[in-house]
Amino acid sequence: CIRIKAKMIPKGLSGMVPMEITETNSNAGWEEVVLIDDDDLVIMNWKMAAKKKEINLKTFKEPKEFLNNADNYPKETIIYIDSELKDDIKGEDIAKELNEKGFKNIYIETGHDKEKFSHLKFIKEVIGKEPPFK
Repeated sequence: CIRIKAKMIPKGLSGMVPMEITETNSNAGWEEVVLIDDDDLVIMNWKMAAKKKEINLKTFKEPKEFLNNADNYPKETIIYIDSELKDDIKGEDIAKELNEKGFKNIYIETGHDKEKFSHLKFIKEVIGKEPPFK
C-alpha cells in the first residue's frame, strides 16, 4: 500500500465499505474462435475447454474448408492454426493467406519452439497445444 500509495482500512471495517458489483463477460474477446488442426485429440481437448468457458469454437481439420468459408467470418475472429497439418501443409502458409485476406488475430499452436516463427510478423503469438482459454 505504501509503495503504490493506496489507502488501507482495517479488515473489521471492510463490511462498511460500499461496493457495487457489475456483471462482466469473462469471455470478452472470445466471441468466436477458430481452430484449424487435424489432430482429433487436440480438437477434443479444445472443444471441452471451450464448452466449459462457454466459448463458441469452430474447428476445421482441413484448412481449405475454412479458407473457402473465410468470408463468412469477421476479420477480428481469433484463429489458431497448427503449424504442421496433414499432406505437408504448413500452418504458417495458411496464416499468411488469411492475413492477406485481412485477418489479424492469427496464432500458431504448435509443439515447436517460438523462435522458429519469429520472422512471421503477421502471427500475433505462438502458443502450445493447450487451449488458451482453459
